[in-house]
Amino acid sequence: MEEPITLDNASALLCPVKGVSLPVLQIKNLFVEPEHRNKGQASALITSIASKADDAHYALIVNPDPAEEEVTIENLVKLYERHGFKHLQDKPVLLYVRMPNVKLDS
Repeated sequence: MEEPITLDNASALLCPVKGVSLPVLQIKNLFVEPEHRNKGQASALITSIASKADDAHYALIVNPDPAEEEVTIENLVKLYERHGFKHLQDKPVLLYVRMPNVKLDS
């Protein structure tokens, strides 16, 4: 089931990965209104999504694909890498993955 996530002026779609039985969610359609870009909105949204995924012990994947010309693939990759995403594959689509940051009880 797809779950829309919003925070201030940023939004994304969180959904299960089809054909995968592991606890993995995909971030799709991350978008920040143009007038609110470069103000930390996307970063705050990714932080919130990652925190929820960590709590549920879910990995996250993303295909950093710019929807608009003024957003570059390089900037998207840097954004996701700052949040712990690692390069997974280039083909058939570019994918980055973030494993859950699981807190173990002492």
